[in-house]
Amino acid sequence: MKGFLLRIAVVVVLCAVIGGLCLSRDWIVASFCGIGLIFLIVELCSYYKRSDRKIKLLLSALENGDSSVR
Repeated sequence: MKGFLLRIAVVVVLCAVIGGLCLSRDWIVASFCGIGLIFLIVELCSYYKRSDRKIKLLLSALENGDSSVR
């Protein structure tokens, strides 16, 4: 959970930085930050999917009585 919240915080801060850069009309740096933001959002989605898959496997194992899952 800590990693997920940290990723969300980085995305929020980067959005604020991009907004400030756009207001100061620094388009080149803002575009590079925007590309970084896209990569962060894609990584955040994959992190969420991995966590979701692990939770589903754990719940499935508990439902079936499988005690070998860590």
